[in-house]
Amino acid sequence: MAAVRNILVHLDDPEALTSFLPAVVQLARDLKARALTLTAVGFVEAPLTGASMTLSLVQARQREAEDLLELMRQRAIRAAPDLDLEWRGAATSRMANPAPDWSVMGDLLTLRAPEPSAGPLGRFDVGELVLTAGRPVLLVPRSATRLAFDRVLIGFKPTREGRLALSAALPLLQDARRVHLAAFGSTTTPWQLKDAAAFLAHHGIEAETTLREAVEDAQAGRALLDLAEADRSDLLVTGAYGHSRTRELIFGGVTRTLLGEAPLPWLMAH
Repeated sequence: MAAVRNILVHLDDPEALTSFLPAVVQLARDLKARALTLTAVGFVEAPLTGASMTLSLVQARQREAEDLLELMRQRAIRAAPDLDLEWRGAATSRMANPAPDWSVMGDLLTLRAPEPSAGPLGRFDVGELVLTAGRPVLLVPRSATRLAFDRVLIGFKPTREGRLALSAALPLLQDARRVHLAAFGSTTTPWQLKDAAAFLAHHGIEAETTLREAVEDAQAGRALLDLAEADRSDLLVTGAYGHSRTRELIFGGVTRTLLGEAPLPWLMAH
């Protein structure tokens, strides 16, 4: 089982330093990680004004973003003296977003759930990173102050993404008291779900299983969230389904539902 040695932490605005970063630092210690890569991107877009004003306004916005990133760096780099911390920050256009390239540093990427409106650094596209990073992504509710996973719900599908999610979750399942492996719809057979449970058992993780074949695919996301609430789960694990086409993100229905509505930390793999 691969261990988590470096967690990449994306900081989408200065407020993330107050509760989100300390929660990830504690998670890193719990997982015995050795390093954190702290990242932040300030998106600088050309304003919709006359061409003669555009360059000077872009330069002014660039300086503002760089100043804010430097203030965040100074605060963030002192967050965990016992860990190896590295800062990656950039003020850039959306088309030149360096975050997917930075993701190679992390065994696990951690981000806050997106807000509807853009913050002081602009709106970070969580979906793009999920689909391009090639790393498991832990999406954390903005209200979360602690990341301890005692009751875990895994939404399983017998697909490439579903199998990747099972493997990615292993380090986070080691201390869980309850792991529930659930599948919805007719695309998962009892034997496929049994094999998934056997995979976890080989890694010392006993999971109870639920198969609800009557749930239609369109309702699977809502059914998964309802089960998480009934289970009092503190972590949800699924594959992330979709693809990127000319930078327009196309998600499957379950992933769209969870991205917009999941009230708990959500580990996903694509």
